[in-house]
Amino acid sequence: MKYTIDDLIFSKDIDEDLYCHLCCNLMNESVSCQAGHNLCKDCFHKQIETVKPECPICCIPVTTSTLCKNIYLQKHINNLKVYCPNSFFNNENDNKLIIDEKNGCKEILTIEQLKNGKHLKECNFTFVSCKYNNVKCGKFRKNEIENHQDQCNYYPTKCNYCKNDFDRMNLSEHLLMDCPLVMIPCRYKEGGCNETFPRNQLSNHLTLEDNHQRYISNIINGHRIQLKSTSKQLKQLRTSCEELETKLINNDYSFNGRWIIKQFSAHFDLFKENPFTNLIISPPIFLTPTKEFSLSLSADTVVNSVNCISIILSKQFQSSSTIKFSFEITNQSQTKSIKKEEKKKFTHLIGSSHSIEFPTSEIYNIHNKFIVNDQLIIKFNIKILSIQDEQQEIEESEENFNNTLITELEE
Repeated sequence: MKYTIDDLIFSKDIDEDLYCHLCCNLMNESVSCQAGHNLCKDCFHKQIETVKPECPICCIPVTTSTLCKNIYLQKHINNLKVYCPNSFFNNENDNKLIIDEKNGCKEILTIEQLKNGKHLKECNFTFVSCKYNNVKCGKFRKNEIENHQDQCNYYPTKCNYCKNDFDRMNLSEHLLMDCPLVMIPCRYKEGGCNETFPRNQLSNHLTLEDNHQRYISNIINGHRIQLKSTSKQLKQLRTSCEELETKLINNDYSFNGRWIIKQFSAHFDLFKENPFTNLIISPPIFLTPTKEFSLSLSADTVVNSVNCISIILSKQFQSSSTIKFSFEITNQSQTKSIKKEEKKKFTHLIGSSHSIEFPTSEIYNIHNKFIVNDQLIIKFNIKILSIQDEQQEIEESEENFNNTLITELEE
């Protein structure tokens, strides 16, 4: 523990004449010049040897041999009251001393008692290190040694079987995996062998009864039965899941949302560099946990000799589906927004897609205010009308644009 005598002072209102004028601490082994000025012995010697052989207060010439001990003053200092250093928390990682009122030493000493060291040798609140691992266990008070040893992971513990010593934390693993004398069950217990024996007899045991082939066969048959039962349960769960998803879809389960494309001009520049690999792609859209879609945007494509923005809806699951979908490119003035709708049959292939086109002459015209603050906003609705078999179209639910997708470039 790091401390100075001044850190431990219990006495209040100490006379300032008891402090050294050089180090500003309580004087230690006070000595005086011929004029009676007092300093610490070490401070006075340092003044004479490294600065100037004179008193720093009155400038009278001095040597180490002319300095006199001030016995009366030092006796007064030594009778000042101080806390036991073990009254504080351990401060090895911090220079601050904080009283430990709950677990610290309660003794109040004189400076003389502290210096003679008798109390510190006997104090049960001294910080000590674990003798089994002084690095990982840290420090604790002497009166806590027994409690620490009851919990210490590095305390030597004897195995009751092989009588070897192990750290407490390694004993369990030794018993579970290594000890040659621990009684263990046959590894083919599941197949009907109920014998137990010391671990070092395992090899001999396994050679009995034709190498346990009968028990191994029982285990394999049991696993076959379990696998068959599990496969049946899995098939039932898949059927139930498909039925639930069909019910959701038939109950007008659709998805309404907004796709916000930020930094559109930067996306457009990337697209122009390579239109085949730099499509603008949305985050995934889930109508149900297994019915996933995604949107992508081709920023400049030609359809029937007209330059267009193409917004593409892609299906990411394996089922032929009839899907009704709409895209609306929003304008700063809502009455000028452009909305288009399609109803298309998507094949069973993952990635099956259809698109809706919007003329670039309208969208990219800065006076039309479709792209504001370098953002393009697309409202969309996706509704599965049928899976595999065509079903009667269901009336579309009211739009509720609470689902928002955002696409932006990483900085």
